[in-house]
Amino acid sequence: MHAVIELLSQAEFVRWVQNPDEELDAFWKQWMIAHPDRIGDVKLARELLSGMRSIPMDSPSKELKQDILLKVLQDDKKTLLLRPKKDIDPPTNNFGWDGFSQFQRVVAVLFIGFLTAVLYTISNPNLEEKISEPIAVEWVSRKTKKGEKLKITLPDKTEVWLNASTEISYPERFEGNERSVTLRGEAFFDVHSDSLQPFVVSASGLLTKAVGTSFTVYRDRQTQKTKVSLASGKVQITHPDAAINEWLAPGQQLIFDEKNHKTDIGTYDWKREIGWKEGWLVFKKASFIEVVDALENWYGVKVKTINHPTRKWDYSGEYQRQTLDNILESMAYIEQFTYTINENQVTIKF
Repeated sequence: MHAVIELLSQAEFVRWVQNPDEELDAFWKQWMIAHPDRIGDVKLARELLSGMRSIPMDSPSKELKQDILLKVLQDDKKTLLLRPKKDIDPPTNNFGWDGFSQFQRVVAVLFIGFLTAVLYTISNPNLEEKISEPIAVEWVSRKTKKGEKLKITLPDKTEVWLNASTEISYPERFEGNERSVTLRGEAFFDVHSDSLQPFVVSASGLLTKAVGTSFTVYRDRQTQKTKVSLASGKVQITHPDAAINEWLAPGQQLIFDEKNHKTDIGTYDWKREIGWKEGWLVFKKASFIEVVDALENWYGVKVKTINHPTRKWDYSGEYQRQTLDNILESMAYIEQFTYTINENQVTIKF
């Protein structure tokens, strides 16, 4: 317990738990690598700090608090009396409460408060039964329709941008060793850093694990391929049923083929893969069917065609925050068709 109290007395450790940043994450990650035997102490100290912030239910009485504090002080006094005289330090002006720094006083008060809560729980069996009852964590689902985009913030402060026709499911609070979410569709994740609780996105069996990272995950229902494009940080990608264990660096993309469980790693075009978050709609050698599907999904319309294209489409173009009418006008000039827009119905005639 002394090792845990030592951690609690360090201001940088408390700040790391309560308000982490990249510098603190890097320091404590290296510290744990250098002291693997102290990882258990780190986890316990984190739990104690979390518990001190949210001790549940009724507070113990003032009399009980005083009794517990008096007992702690009496135990300290007995320890001093039983100690051999040669071990007793000579009195100084710093002995006692005034000898502690302000931060050490805060830690002492927090620890006594936590100890009080524990003893109070033990002395109230009914309360202990209440606390011991498992509380089921409910899952939340958010989804977008065609033509919609949505930005949400998860319970751990991770920010997520959902593209059209996308659904994400996540617990109302993250518990355990991982922060797990499931995804159908396409989303960009800006993960809040927590080195002790990695963030995991599950999409069609593919697991993308990150700590403090930004990346996009997209599953194409038609091709049955899943793409992971890394913008910053580092991710580990695995699959429980396939022999996949890959790491990506910024600027890299992994494409997973669900049919044959094969993967391909390479670079990617930012506008095409992530630019949708900034309003970019990009076509690169797209077929007519691919263009129609993209327009329907992006603008939430239904496209009807009269006749068929006179030749095979191989269309490329980039548009940022353009109206559907502007895009169709540009395409019509190149691909030789006419069109009409009537509310959510688009008719293209060749």
